[in-house]
Amino acid sequence: DYGIKQIICDGENRALTIEHDSFGSLNSNIVLARREIDGIIDKVAEKKKEKITKKTQSLNVFIDGFRFKATLGSGLVSSKFILTKEIP
Repeated sequence: DYGIKQIICDGENRALTIEHDSFGSLNSNIVLARREIDGIIDKVAEKKKEKITKKTQSLNVFIDGFRFKATLGSGLVSSKFILTKEIP
């Protein structure tokens, strides 16, 4: 959908939030487990040949017209990410 501006994952077991041009902020019915969020972050880091570890904990990359910002969780803090469409 070309109207999607941003996808926000605020952590495990929380519904993804979609920011849309026409509909505003929408809660989806998509809920990810911690291992799924970490897997997405790892795959993006691998594709961009970036390292993200428990020590560095953050990732901020541009990929295919999108800005991907992520934080790996540790202990009681959950991993999270934001995917934002960037208009050239």
